[in-house]
Amino acid sequence: MLMLSVHADIARRHGVYHTPCYKNEVSKITSRVRHEGISFLTKTLPNIGKRLDKALANNEPFDTTGLSLDPSGTPKLFGWLLKEVLVNINGQLLPVDPSAFGFSAERVSDCVCALRQLYYLLYKLELPHDTETTQRVLDGFVEVDASLPAFAGKEQDELPMVITARRLIRRILAGFDHHDITPGHGPGAVSTGEDIHEKSNFSVIYSSIERVYPFTEYFMLGAGHVCDQYDRLQALPVLEAGTAKVVLVPKDSRGPRLISCEPLNYQWIQQGLGRKLMSYLESHPYTRGHVNFVDQTINQRLALQASADRNWVTLDMKEASDRVSLHLVRTLFDGLPILEALEATRTPETKLPDGRLVRMNKFAPMGSALCFPIESFVFYALCVGVLQAYGCYPCRDARSRVFVYGDDLVVRREDYAMIMQHLPAVGLLFNSGKCCTEGFFRESCGVDAYLGFNVTPVKIRTVWSLKCKRTPDELSSYIAYANVFDDRSYYATSEFIRDVVTRRYGKIPTLPKGAHGLVFTQRYGDDLKKEGFKTRFCKKYHRLEVYGYISRPVKRFKRFDARRELFRRLLKPEEEPIIGMRALPKRSVLRRGWFPVN
Repeated sequence: MLMLSVHADIARRHGVYHTPCYKNEVSKITSRVRHEGISFLTKTLPNIGKRLDKALANNEPFDTTGLSLDPSGTPKLFGWLLKEVLVNINGQLLPVDPSAFGFSAERVSDCVCALRQLYYLLYKLELPHDTETTQRVLDGFVEVDASLPAFAGKEQDELPMVITARRLIRRILAGFDHHDITPGHGPGAVSTGEDIHEKSNFSVIYSSIERVYPFTEYFMLGAGHVCDQYDRLQALPVLEAGTAKVVLVPKDSRGPRLISCEPLNYQWIQQGLGRKLMSYLESHPYTRGHVNFVDQTINQRLALQASADRNWVTLDMKEASDRVSLHLVRTLFDGLPILEALEATRTPETKLPDGRLVRMNKFAPMGSALCFPIESFVFYALCVGVLQAYGCYPCRDARSRVFVYGDDLVVRREDYAMIMQHLPAVGLLFNSGKCCTEGFFRESCGVDAYLGFNVTPVKIRTVWSLKCKRTPDELSSYIAYANVFDDRSYYATSEFIRDVVTRRYGKIPTLPKGAHGLVFTQRYGDDLKKEGFKTRFCKKYHRLEVYGYISRPVKRFKRFDARRELFRRLLKPEEEPIIGMRALPKRSVLRRGWFPVN
């Protein structure tokens, strides 16, 4: 079992591998998995991990409710690690302050990392969810949207922070031209059902889009194309607005995530407008380096730094995209030309998997290409507005104290209470369980940090199933897991995964780190010839190559319209060079082939 391999690696590292304590834990884990099933690893342990994170992040007592405790009050399961991280003070388990107790910060953080690896190993496993869980997620989506104001009172619109945020947005977007965009399609599905080959065939005109982005200017190649297709254009149906479609995708053990599939025409314009807006904000003097859409490392570095000096805190928005209401966007962007474009490219309603049609009060759900840039910008502007209006900071200082990447916020420690107090006035809530404010634990943009060290666990997502055919996703995922465990010195775990992969797929080459292809990595690679792998020297590229597995995209050739193909090539010259050929999104196959050794 993968969990037992990870447990064994950690026990060896901490010198308890041959102790009765370790053997008792192995029996306990095995017994609970046998009686409770996989939910012990995907739900029970992650729930304990969240309690630990909350204690470390907010410097509060560790919640031991429902846990079996030893005489000292410490949970029995992984207690030998918890005693390095928590200290019993007046009957409460509180996080250790290394400077106060003479502990080594490196050792404490190593124990935190080990605990979190055990708690969260299978938290993200992409298992199917039951009907009840799915229905709860759908009902939650509807309830949150219904709670948003379609029209808020004048009192909310004239809050000092809203007025200040609106003034900042106007100043930043004063030079933004929403007409100067390059439309395009994302890799995702569309609600109107067109596949990758049909995405350039627009078969309907939406009046809402037409008012800002005329069909003949943004959906056709030029005047010649319009003339050639004039009869067809005249026959196209005209609708006022489109309807999005919500689909369920795996998220974690709590339930699936809802993603919106936008209509074809909407996706086309949203992608162009969204890319233009993100590029503009990332380069504007007021937002450069503080509102980020591509580079997560800024938030990650701040999280690592803050876990040591605690000068910054990390905040996580609750149901972030679902709580940015259309009314809030209208209020903040009032008087700007871009508002007309945002409303024109927003689908007003969506269809749920259970058939319900929801008229949305939110600006846009996840899946819309405008959701991410607008929510990030709104959060930034409101946070700056709060600091200016209620903290009396000058605009320059307020802007420098906020960093935003989507719903991950990093703000100064002395400011967070003010921000958390005032943002709910406009319907925005915080996930208190993931806000890291008082202790030494910080979490932002995929990096978990404690005492200045990275304590992010490896989370297994891909389900291993011997009943299914061999797939490139399964192989590439578990090769990556084996490599990252090896890199983190979880050698037994890495070997366990390698053995399982080898039994199913045959021998996989082991090469030094940095090699291409589906290969295991080690500091020193194997002698490929002695291990029985085919090798050759490629004269064309002057390199040594090995024969092994390669993941290749699935491609399809379709008949095409020459003008629309030219239109697509002009907008995305980096795509498949063969005319009429398309690579199907998220589709790949395993093949044997030659690839470079380094």
